Amino acid sequence: MLMLFNKLERGRFLARLSGLGLNTVSVIALAFVLALMLPRQEVHAQGVLDTYVSEGLSSNLVLRERQLGLQRGMLGLQNAKRLFLPSVALSGSYTLAAGGRSIALPIGDLLNPVYSTLNALTQSNAFPQIENVKEQFLPNNFYDLKVRTTVPIVNSDIIHNRNIQTQGMEMKEAEVDVYRLELVKEIRVAYYRYMMALEAKDIYASAQNLVEQNLRVSKSLLENGKGLPAQVMRAESELEQVKAQVTQAQSDVANAAAYLNFLRNQPLDSPITAEPMALPQDLAAQLEDPSKVGQRPEIHQLGIALKMNEEATQMERQFWVPRIGAFVDLGSQAFNFDVSKNSLYAMGGIQLDMPLWAGGRDQTDIALRAQTARELENKLAQAQQGFQLAAYAKRNTTLAAYESWKSTERQVQAAEAYYRLIDKGFAQGAFSMIEQVDARNQVTQANLLRNIRKYETLIGWAEYRREIAQSFE
Repeated sequence: MLMLFNKLERGRFLARLSGLGLNTVSVIALAFVLALMLPRQEVHAQGVLDTYVSEGLSSNLVLRERQLGLQRGMLGLQNAKRLFLPSVALSGSYTLAAGGRSIALPIGDLLNPVYSTLNALTQSNAFPQIENVKEQFLPNNFYDLKVRTTVPIVNSDIIHNRNIQTQGMEMKEAEVDVYRLELVKEIRVAYYRYMMALEAKDIYASAQNLVEQNLRVSKSLLENGKGLPAQVMRAESELEQVKAQVTQAQSDVANAAAYLNFLRNQPLDSPITAEPMALPQDLAAQLEDPSKVGQRPEIHQLGIALKMNEEATQMERQFWVPRIGAFVDLGSQAFNFDVSKNSLYAMGGIQLDMPLWAGGRDQTDIALRAQTARELENKLAQAQQGFQLAAYAKRNTTLAAYESWKSTERQVQAAEAYYRLIDKGFAQGAFSMIEQVDARNQVTQANLLRNIRKYETLIGWAEYRREIAQSFE
C-alpha cells in the first residue's frame, strides 16, 4: 500500500510516523488502514450503451431461440456419438393359432403292429394302441421372451453421420454468431436513433425558446409604436409551428425508446438513460480494411456447408462398404408358459449387409453431391464479393458523413453568429421580421443537420463493423 505514494512522499510520511515513536510494523499497518480509507477509483466504467447491449444479448427472445436450436444440435451430436455403443432391448411374443398348414405323422400305423405283437408275446396290454398325429405349423399357446444385445462392428455410415452432426453443430454456432452480431448492431443503431431523436427534440425546444423570445420582443415593439401587428401574428404562427415540431420530436423519441426496449426484451415504456455520444477523432483509422469480411460467420456457414456436402459425398462413395454387426439373444420359449431349464436358451450371431448393385443410383447420388459442391462454391464466391462491396460502400458512406459532420460544426457556428447579429438588429428595429425568422431557421436547420450527420456517422460505423464482423464486445 505504500506504493500509493512516490519515493519522496513515502519517505517523508514514514519519517513523520517514526517520529511519533512507531516501529516499522506499526507504520506499515497504519499506512494500510489509511489506504483503505482512501476513495477508490473505478478502473473501467461500463457505458450505458454497453449495458444495453449486454442486456439484449442475455434476454433477447430471438437470440434465445437461436441458442435453443444450438442446444438441440448438441443433443443430436450426442445421439450420433452414442450410435457406436451397444443397444439392449427386451422383446417377446405370445401366439395363439388354429388351422393353417400341418404335417401328418403316421405314428399309429408304424407302431401299433409292433405294440400288438408285444402284447401277444407278453399276454398283456402293456402296449396300448396310439393314434396317428397331425401337427400344425403355427404354434399355439406359445411364448418367446428374449433380451437382444446388438453392437455395430463395421458401419461407415455411423462415422459419417457423427461427422455431419458435428459440422451441423458448428453451423448452429455460426447461426447464433450471425444473430448475435446483428443484435449488437441493431441495439447500437436503435440507441443512436434514440439519442438523435432526443437531441432533435432539444433543438426544437431551443428553437421554441427563441420564438417565444421573439414574440415578446415583437409585442414590446408594437407597444412602443415601433412594430406592426403583423409581426406579432407571424411570431405567434411560428411559435405554433415549432410546438408542433416539438410534439413530433417527442413522438419520435418515444418510438425509438420503444424499439430499443423491444430489442432488450424490456417493457416498451421503460425509461432509457441518455449518454452523450462523441465521434472519434481518427475515425478513418477506426474503419479497418473491408477485405476482412472473410471473418463474417455467414462465410463460415458456407464453408461448413461445403464440408458437410464433402462428408456426404464420401458416404455415398462408400456405399459398397459392408455393414457388420453382432447380436446376442438370451431368452426363454415354450408352450403353456412353461419356464424351465429346457425353455431357456442363448443365441448369438453376426449380421452382414453389403450392397452389390443399386441400379446406378449411387453414381447418380455422387454426381448430385458434386453439383451441390459447385453451387456452394459459387455461392461462397458471390457472398465474399457481395460482403466486400457492402463493406467498401458503407466505409465510404460513413467517412462522407463524418466529413459532412465536420462541415456542419462550422456551419452551426456561422449560423449562430449570424442569428445573434440579426436578432440584436431586430430588437433595435434595424432588421425585419422575415430576416429574423430566416436567421433563426438557419440556426435550427444547422443544428438539426449537425445532429443528423453525427448520428449518421455513428450508425454507419456500427453498420460497418457489422459488415466486417467486428464485435463491439
